[in-house]
Amino acid sequence: MGLFGKKKQANTAPIPEPAPLEPTIQEEQQGMKDARVKLDDLIEDLAELQSPAFHDAMANAARNNEATADANRAALDAAKEQNPDTAYKLERRSHLEDDLYIMPPELQAYRNQVDALIGVYQSYSAAESRLLGADEIDPLIRPYIKKFREALEDGQKLKADVCWDVLKYAVFVVHNRAPEGRNDEERRKSLERRKDVIQKTFWAAIQTADKIYGDVASLTTVEGNYEKVMGEYKEADKSLSAIPENYQEEFETLGFSGVLEKYPIGHPIRPFLDQELFARTCLSQVELQGLEIERREADILKLRSQLITFLGEARKRFNEQGETYSEEEVARELNRITEQTIQDINEMYRSEMQAYEMSRRLSSLVAAAANNEEWGKAAVESREHRQLRKDMEKANNDFNRQHTENLNAPPPIDNEPQVVENDEDNRILADMG
Repeated sequence: MGLFGKKKQANTAPIPEPAPLEPTIQEEQQGMKDARVKLDDLIEDLAELQSPAFHDAMANAARNNEATADANRAALDAAKEQNPDTAYKLERRSHLEDDLYIMPPELQAYRNQVDALIGVYQSYSAAESRLLGADEIDPLIRPYIKKFREALEDGQKLKADVCWDVLKYAVFVVHNRAPEGRNDEERRKSLERRKDVIQKTFWAAIQTADKIYGDVASLTTVEGNYEKVMGEYKEADKSLSAIPENYQEEFETLGFSGVLEKYPIGHPIRPFLDQELFARTCLSQVELQGLEIERREADILKLRSQLITFLGEARKRFNEQGETYSEEEVARELNRITEQTIQDINEMYRSEMQAYEMSRRLSSLVAAAANNEEWGKAAVESREHRQLRKDMEKANNDFNRQHTENLNAPPPIDNEPQVVENDEDNRILADMG
């Protein structure tokens, strides 16, 4: 425009920002080539989930899940028959794992999902991807395909469903809706929000699913520890019930501190103080592990509830909003749910560390007490505590037995017609087909 030939004028208006330069033909061709490569990478990743070897791995995981579920049902049925007072624990545990694992009848649906996705991505062109900005987001989808693979290979249903929702978002939103905005700046912000949803919001959902499965695995370990220390406690309690009657009377009359003061080391009654302290130690571990089981169960239920809420909100907003869809509104709502979940997960990790520290300190105190001349004083209230424990267990079992009987009682006769709601079918397969 001949700027060098013009004389500079005083008090001129600010020079406007230059308009963004249009990409050259060479740059556009390179961009198209890169977009095609990114699409092909996604297709290649998905195609690995179609291999016979991978299908075999999926089938093996599903069969193992089915065998475990059958064994758990058999154990629950046996418990209801043989020990109905405590069967509710197995029933509660079974409910905790509902819909967490893929079963053989569900395998074909997941294989269909993979086939459908490949077909959709094969139909996309590099030009469309560039126009929608999807070429910037496609590489961010690949970690979810990896997680999808892990979930299917391990038979983890909830995690697979989270990944599937992310992949549907990539189809319904990223590759089908242009970024919102009246100008390039607003459209760029919309595209960046999509990246945040993929990289942060949905990834937090994946982390939540991983935390749930990790907690279920660790719960199994804690339950094993509980059974071990409960067995030790029962043996210790059994040995205490065999104390000679005259010694029992001494304990009842003098208490443990009185027995400790009256009878010197070497007297036949003294070893029973050792047994009493050991029983009290075992009972402390039983209570500690019992509390840990309850805490972990509560954590799992809470995370599952939050994740289901998140997925429900995502499905509603991404699949059903149509023309009223608002990228900013969706991101804000999902982030609200996600932030609360992340806070809860962090709090759960802190609780786990506190529980570990409590267990470690208890073991240290017990070891110290065993080497202390005054150790016997630690068992002063042991017998009373153990009896209180037995009374509490009986009351708890009575309550749960009555609760179970109420749940299993036939419902009152109702003349109103019953409406049965079918589960919502996954419409994505039909839409993609």
